[in-house]
Amino acid sequence: MGERLTLRSLMAIALVFAAAGAARAQSAEGHPDWPGKGQLFVGTCYQPVDRTPDQIHRDISLMKRAGFTVVRMGDLSWDYFEPDEGVFDFKPFDAVMDEMAANGIKVILDIPGLPAPIWLHYKYPGVDIIDENGTRLQPAERYMDDIGDPDYRRLVRALADTLTKRYARHPALFAIGYDNEIGNGFMSYSEADRQRFIAWLQHRYGDLPTLNRVWATQRWSRRIAK
Repeated sequence: MGERLTLRSLMAIALVFAAAGAARAQSAEGHPDWPGKGQLFVGTCYQPVDRTPDQIHRDISLMKRAGFTVVRMGDLSWDYFEPDEGVFDFKPFDAVMDEMAANGIKVILDIPGLPAPIWLHYKYPGVDIIDENGTRLQPAERYMDDIGDPDYRRLVRALADTLTKRYARHPALFAIGYDNEIGNGFMSYSEADRQRFIAWLQHRYGDLPTLNRVWATQRWSRRIAK
């Protein structure tokens, strides 16, 4: 009986040490390369566009009390910064950035390339999505933008350039990101898209024999000819 108890005790002790070793393996102890104080950040995505100035002030106070050190802002809010083409309004966001800095909270500034604002769709209908049946779709939900459209690309570059120049030296800025959920958009089948794709193919492959060889179009009789 005593031998059984001893064996059980030894097994229990071994399990305790094994658990302790596993816990130690998951802690920062013994991992000098792991992020330490000032390197590990705690924060959230934050949308000041949805909040009043008083609410923003309370939100930032709560963030500071909760120990937040970083927030990600800017995504999904193109017309918050540019309510009309070439017309930028930074005052509301300036105030948020300044208050974040005053509270020791860093900002990842996310350039809001998508969705495109409604004014862009009105002025440049080439950014509208065309479905496979040739029907033009209204931008009824987010990401319904033809990001290959030249006007879209021109305007999103201008937005990115203006934003980065505005906040590049702001004390709250920690990093710059681009867009939200890149690639989570709609396929467009417009004639302009088709022509852009043809031009891309010509640039990429040079001629039809090369394209057919690379794409292995001999399978299933998919060879492309003039």
